[in-house]
Amino acid sequence: MDEYGDWSWPMIDALLAEFGAGWSGTEDRVERLLERLRTLDDGPLAALHAHLHPGEADPSAPLPGVDDAGPWSEGTLRVFVSHTTANKEVAGKLRDWMARVGIECFVAHTDIEPTREWQDVIESALRTCHVVVALLTDDFSKSRWCDQEVGFAVGRGILIVPVRLGVDPYGFIGKVQGLTLPADLDPKWLGPKLGDEVFGLLARNPLTAARMADPIVRRFATSWSWDNTRAAWPYLVGLPRTAWTEDRLAMVREAAKSNVDVTQGVLLDGTGMTFPVHLENHLRSLGIELDPPSTSDSAQRSSSGIPVADDDIPF
Repeated sequence: MDEYGDWSWPMIDALLAEFGAGWSGTEDRVERLLERLRTLDDGPLAALHAHLHPGEADPSAPLPGVDDAGPWSEGTLRVFVSHTTANKEVAGKLRDWMARVGIECFVAHTDIEPTREWQDVIESALRTCHVVVALLTDDFSKSRWCDQEVGFAVGRGILIVPVRLGVDPYGFIGKVQGLTLPADLDPKWLGPKLGDEVFGLLARNPLTAARMADPIVRRFATSWSWDNTRAAWPYLVGLPRTAWTEDRLAMVREAAKSNVDVTQGVLLDGTGMTFPVHLENHLRSLGIELDPPSTSDSAQRSSSGIPVADDDIPF
C-alpha cells in the first residue's frame, strides 16, 4: 500500500472497515490491521485487492477455465506435494499427518484414479492449490515433472515450501528458505516431524495464515498425545478473537470434556494447571465468557484458581 502512504489513519480505517478489517483503537495500529487482514476470508480479501488494484489479477486465484474446486474437498487448505516416484512414501506420510488436522494434500502417485487422465488431474490440482510443498531429493531435478510443478507454482505466485531432503533449493526457488530435518531423524518419525514443521510454516506465513484457523483448532481438539497438545497450544492462543466462531468454540469445549490428551495434559509452565483451565482462562481473556463452573468444580480450585485435581474440567 505504498501508494496510499499519504492517507490518514481515519481514511485507512474507513476503507478497511468496508471489508471487515477496520480497527478503531489507537495502539499498535499497523500490527492490529495486519492481524485483522490475516483473519479475513477469501471473498473480502479478494474484494479489497480488487479495490486497491483495479484491473490486476489476483495471483492466488485459480487460472481461468478451470473448475475452482479441482480435486479437493470443499473448504480445505490445499497442499500439492511435489515429489519423485521413489519418495511417494515420504509424501504419503506427510499427507496422512496433515489429514489429521484437516489440511488436504494432493500426492499424485496415490491420489489419481487410474481411469482418469492423470496429467489433467495434476494440472487441475496445480491450478487450484494454495501451497506447493517440494520434497527436494537427489532425483528431484531429474524428474520430467517435478521442476515443472514448481515452476507452475512460481508463475501463480503461491507459497512454495522447499523441504531439504539432501538437496538445497535451486533455480527460481533458490532464494526461498527451505525446511531442514535432522540428519539423524529416525525414519518412523519422519512423517510427524515433517508435518509439524510444514504446519508451523503455514500458520506463520501471511499467504496461508488466514486459512489455518480450522487446522489449528482441529489439531488441538483432536490431539493424539500430550506432546502434540503442548505443540498445538501456541498456535491456538495465537488466534485472534475474530477467529473464534461458534463451531471452533464447540470443538475445543468438547475436547476439554472428552479428549484425554487435552483433559489430562499439563502445560509445562510451572503452574500445574491442566489444558482445560488454561483454555478457559485464555478464552475469557479474549472476552469470551463461558458457563460458570459447577459447585463441585469450584470446590476443587485453590484460591489462586489452580485446580487441585488433574482431571478438572471447567466446561
